[in-house]
Amino acid sequence: MGATESTADWAARNGCSAGPMEAVEPDVDGDGEATVASTWSGCAADVALLRVEGMGHTWPDGFQYGPAATIGPVRGDWGNARIVEWLLAHRR
Repeated sequence: MGATESTADWAARNGCSAGPMEAVEPDVDGDGEATVASTWSGCAADVALLRVEGMGHTWPDGFQYGPAATIGPVRGDWGNARIVEWLLAHRR
């Protein structure tokens, strides 16, 4: 199951009444690639998916640990700080 299917499953489990609503975020690093934020509403718990267009199997704003031709490029619009911010806002 991929990220899109997995997130849709979480939305169903959380009883979301609407979504996903998609919004394209600004290209902060100017590489011509964008982040698409998908969010669901009316849920028992927040459900969101950030899809980075043109990114490879890499960590956002991380280290290019292998050749871009093999694993794809790293994108720098956001990274660890955004992930930690979301996790802190959604504590158990």
